Amino acid sequence: MNPECRRAIAARRSGTFLTLALAFAAALTVTDPSRANDRATAAIEKLDRDGDGRVSRREWRKSDDVFDRMDGDGDGFLTVAEFRARFSAGGESGKRGRSRDDRAKGAPDGTTPPTTQAATAQPARAAGRLPAGMPELYFVDAHSQMADGLDETTIIPLMDRAGVWHTILSARNDRKPQDVAVFAAQHPARITGAVRSKGRAFNANRPLLKRLLSGQLGEPVFRAMAEAILFHAEKGNRAPEIRAAIDSPQATTVLKAAVERGWPFIAHYEFAAAGSDYEPLMGQFEDAARKYPNHPFMLIHMGQLGPQEAGQLIKAHPNVYFITSHSNPVNIARHPNQPWSNMFDDNDRLSPGWRALVLAHPERFVLAFDNVFPEFWGSMYLDQAALWRTALSALPATVAHAVAHGNAERLWKLPLPTR
Repeated sequence: MNPECRRAIAARRSGTFLTLALAFAAALTVTDPSRANDRATAAIEKLDRDGDGRVSRREWRKSDDVFDRMDGDGDGFLTVAEFRARFSAGGESGKRGRSRDDRAKGAPDGTTPPTTQAATAQPARAAGRLPAGMPELYFVDAHSQMADGLDETTIIPLMDRAGVWHTILSARNDRKPQDVAVFAAQHPARITGAVRSKGRAFNANRPLLKRLLSGQLGEPVFRAMAEAILFHAEKGNRAPEIRAAIDSPQATTVLKAAVERGWPFIAHYEFAAAGSDYEPLMGQFEDAARKYPNHPFMLIHMGQLGPQEAGQLIKAHPNVYFITSHSNPVNIARHPNQPWSNMFDDNDRLSPGWRALVLAHPERFVLAFDNVFPEFWGSMYLDQAALWRTALSALPATVAHAVAHGNAERLWKLPLPTR
């Protein structure tokens, strides 16, 4: 067994730094591995005085020019990935980061405009080739989860059967993010890792949250932020009620991390279940969207809203988007006691109100399935994919392709596949 495999296995057993988990996937495919990984990790450990898994400008000991060249995404921090890029290129990262003056030219609220974010994104991944049987109208699943008990070897075959080319995947709070990191590294064209915040550390704003986030944010396979649970209704024995204001310290930490990296912020609000709290929760969400007008805010599960409410948000906020997960009769039949949005009529087509809104604003809707538990990765997944394929095929091709994959590819800067 080569040294990379031994280190990776030891890391999985002890739950140590996430970088070592990635070494296992690298060892499977790299026959002459570079020492860049070890040098990058050693550099972080030497310079990272506050223990957040990255090096700030204050912690940096060399010139600002070197820092700027290494800071490829211009977020003011050096990550393991950016050290690795420098060492792999023989001392230079190969691409100069934006200068401090350039970064100062961001949006009025201090964020980076989407066009600038695209230019300063992390290095592009190989796009990959669509499998022979993948439909012309392929899907990108913008949010799903790897839970305890899920055999991850079933994910790619199920995606192929469902016509899903790419999945943005996070670990559920009962599964370690290292598992997603290894899986995403093994399937870079098919899987993007999403940083998980959900769990008790987020709910109670415990110090563990920052360690959980920093361990993921320093790894190149994580290029998205998974949902932030802001209002979650009780779901029997499987999920308690969760409340966290969007301006709370823990939600602010997650939001700022997403804004700094140009990743969409996914807000989990179950507005239909909120009762008398609907208006204050909606007011908080809209305030946050106004505070960062150039940053995309996503409502997962359509926010449990109807087409009229969604239309009002679209009109008021050009940066608000809707993720379609759970908003279909297949999911509702499995969970009849929850007030999920239903975007469909009885003929497996979009209902009139939703159809009109999607046709008028196709750029605002993003397909996702959010397979939460292991049993979701099965017939329920395949049935929902078939339902969405039928409904989208009845729309103009440009609209169908935007919702099915184009919007996710644009907003998360995913590589476009080839045939």
